[in-house]
Amino acid sequence: MKDDSLDRNTIKSCLTVLERLQEHKHYLPEESHALRQLQNHLRRLDACLDIDGSDSLEKDLDDSAKSILESFRERPRQSPLLTSSSTLERSIMLGNSSSLPFPNLNSAGTNNAELSQLMSQFESLENFDVFKLAKLTEDRPLEAVTLTLLHRYNLCDKLSLPVNKVASYLQVVEDSYKDNNPYHNATHAADVVQALAWLLSGDSFTRQLTDLELLCIIIAAAVHDVGHPGVRNDFLVNLGTDAAVRYNDNSVNENGHAAMAFELLYNPKHNFVAHLRADERHFFRRTVCDIILGTDMSQHDNHLKNFKGKVQEYGTNIGQWPLEARDVLLQYLMHAADISNPLRPSALSSSWSKRIMEEFMLQGDRERAMGMPVSPLCDRETTDWKKSQLVFLECVVRPVFESLVPLAPNGASHALSSIEFSRSSWQSGSLSRPSSELSLPNDSPAQPSVIMDKVPSSSIFALEDVH
Repeated sequence: MKDDSLDRNTIKSCLTVLERLQEHKHYLPEESHALRQLQNHLRRLDACLDIDGSDSLEKDLDDSAKSILESFRERPRQSPLLTSSSTLERSIMLGNSSSLPFPNLNSAGTNNAELSQLMSQFESLENFDVFKLAKLTEDRPLEAVTLTLLHRYNLCDKLSLPVNKVASYLQVVEDSYKDNNPYHNATHAADVVQALAWLLSGDSFTRQLTDLELLCIIIAAAVHDVGHPGVRNDFLVNLGTDAAVRYNDNSVNENGHAAMAFELLYNPKHNFVAHLRADERHFFRRTVCDIILGTDMSQHDNHLKNFKGKVQEYGTNIGQWPLEARDVLLQYLMHAADISNPLRPSALSSSWSKRIMEEFMLQGDRERAMGMPVSPLCDRETTDWKKSQLVFLECVVRPVFESLVPLAPNGASHALSSIEFSRSSWQSGSLSRPSSELSLPNDSPAQPSVIMDKVPSSSIFALEDVH
């Protein structure tokens, strides 16, 4: 038998999958003929005594049926999350997320009980350790948390999303993050997705978001830094890179992330929104792009002003907010999740602090080597890291969560308590500047970090004072 042939057990499993697909109608109308044709093909194969003769039967399949058949062959090789006995794979192959409480790994060395315990804390700010998840998932934390959050709101079923394409998209997105970035990597994206899960879970406003809005913000969180080069916008602009020229020096990294996210999505193998109506696809693209572009830290002051203005104008019943105001809300929620790692317990937060510091220092090293001025917060010798952390907490993180109190009183109050603890810890010296010789193991747990791609020029966040 050829290496890519299907054995009898797989054939029977595929037939079961196809029966369930037809039972639950988890396919597009135009796919029904291909699925029926494939089902008949597999039944003929199952009846054959000589499986090696399958090539002669396969020639009668049309291209769509052959593509589906090939996906059955390839699926087990695509990700360590997808083992033949896993709940996740069965859910993906069935196009049905109803049996997916969280990704269930059965690969060698994986402690399922440990993973189950961790994922039971999925909506907890204090008890969820994304570094531990990365270790348990063989460095696939982003796929795991994003699928879990989509399942939490049953979005794949409600929006009839083909779960196999959602999963394949998340896999290629995760692969497109750069592992050598100390901070802006797939683990950071997973941390932000999980912070979003916490933020959405604590207050009633979430029930007033539409399913499509929830899909937009979850996917935007997953892809918001995809392809990040490990340097800030100012470096790219000062160097005159192709990306800076392409995006006219405006939100260079963020424009690049949005472009890459949709380039990956528009591959037919990954396009899980292709079946939506044209207006829904337009809304999805526009909203996801807006949310990603809103992660540029130079927009912090604008975010704060715009969100407070919308709450003052329309009140806290977001069901009454117009579309433009709801877009502001989604960007603000994403901004809050993106700056949330100072709210984590000291061990987790300090690890993120080390990582962002090292990424900034690496940029400074490159600037010095190239004879460029060293950017603020990027000088290994002069940066006052303790002061920068305190300024970030007081001037960026605190105002965001104070402004969220009217809309999300439970989550915001929780965040403000965590901010107080972090501030006290930095002031007392129990959290201090990490050494320049950093060890950043993937499973190192983590407290306050600076996430300043561009610090707002108009705010009291004066870089010269921080530097």
